[in-house]
Amino acid sequence: MIKRDDVLWMAGYLEGEGSFSSRKIGRLLRGKPYPEPLPKYPIFSVMSTDKDVVEKVSTLTGFAVQSVKPKPNCKPLYRCVASGPNARGWMMMIYPFMGERRKARIKSVLAAWRAQ
Repeated sequence: MIKRDDVLWMAGYLEGEGSFSSRKIGRLLRGKPYPEPLPKYPIFSVMSTDKDVVEKVSTLTGFAVQSVKPKPNCKPLYRCVASGPNARGWMMMIYPFMGERRKARIKSVLAAWRAQ
């Protein structure tokens, strides 16, 4: 069960470091071409040089931490991308705690998903 403190932590972190968008699903479904138009699904992602923080996002969402090759002379980067029903659920949980710009983006992503 997700704790309220975790929802509040995630809202605060995603407000500052999160990215919300939609992505089309892959072109193949069970090895066969997916019928057009390709549906979109909601995603959010975070990227940071602080591995422990990205690991907390990973633990809460169930999605893996990915290492990102840094530019020369830069710290290592870590990313976590949440998608599908899990991302939708988190977007709905954190929505009341987000600033206006993030709320508008979440609303837009979820509206595009619902309109399919």
